[in-house]
Amino acid sequence: MELLVIANQPAYRSDNFSRFDQNLSEALLNIANQSEEQMLKVKFAVEEFIRQQTGKLEHVNFYHPFIERMEHNFYLNRSQKATVNEALNEVKKINNYHELNVSFN
Repeated sequence: MELLVIANQPAYRSDNFSRFDQNLSEALLNIANQSEEQMLKVKFAVEEFIRQQTGKLEHVNFYHPFIERMEHNFYLNRSQKATVNEALNEVKKINNYHELNVSFN
């Protein structure tokens, strides 16, 4: 979170700021995508960052949409993984059915 404070300092508000801020955001998203526990830790840390920096840093409220996007991405990825696993299980059931059917004939 200290890096977010640095990234929001006037000295970093140039073309490099954009890259610095984007890299930090990507790193936080990668950490959050590891598990629900990690996602919640990142969420609470960014929310606390917003609370602490409101009135001190300009544009700190732009991190609210970041949190929403992070949660959306996490749960979307999680649901897609579940869907893929369900599909693989169904394929296994079909294969097992065909194997049983062939062995009875």
